[in-house]
Amino acid sequence: MKNVLLVLAVLLTMFFSSCEVYTTPGPQGPAGVSGPPGNANVQTWFFTIAPYHWSTYGNPGYSDHSKYVILSIPELNADYVDYGLVMVYLESGGNSYTPLPITAASGSTDTWIYNYVSPYQVEVDVQLANLQTPVINSNYVFKVVAVSGYYRKAHPDINWNNYSEVKKALSLQ
Repeated sequence: MKNVLLVLAVLLTMFFSSCEVYTTPGPQGPAGVSGPPGNANVQTWFFTIAPYHWSTYGNPGYSDHSKYVILSIPELNADYVDYGLVMVYLESGGNSYTPLPITAASGSTDTWIYNYVSPYQVEVDVQLANLQTPVINSNYVFKVVAVSGYYRKAHPDINWNNYSEVKKALSLQ
């Protein structure tokens, strides 16, 4: 019985180790459709926020009192938040953007606009130095740019706080 199993094992080993498959590649297929210009390591989203989209947090007179809006971004995963770079800009006229946070000094009504980033959303807050309720009576346009951790590390020479430099380096529209 041992000899039969040994012979069977040798034959099976020879059978499976001696098989070779030769294939010839087929012809080149047609070119695919060109995708939109861009950078696979960068994502950009635009939000136009009307006055009625803002919610109020806290009570007047307290330091946590503000107006806020949540920008929902399903593609903004934890990899961007934890290892990459998420920048939020406020449109400041035409095709010009100012990075957040912003401090606008105007006496007792100094304004702070800042943001919090977490996976899948960005929260933008507007707060006044006098702790009163901010009045928002026009649309705000925000641009959120997320850069992968790999791209950020590969380009340490980019000044990420300068929108013009970021726009040029990332070919933003």
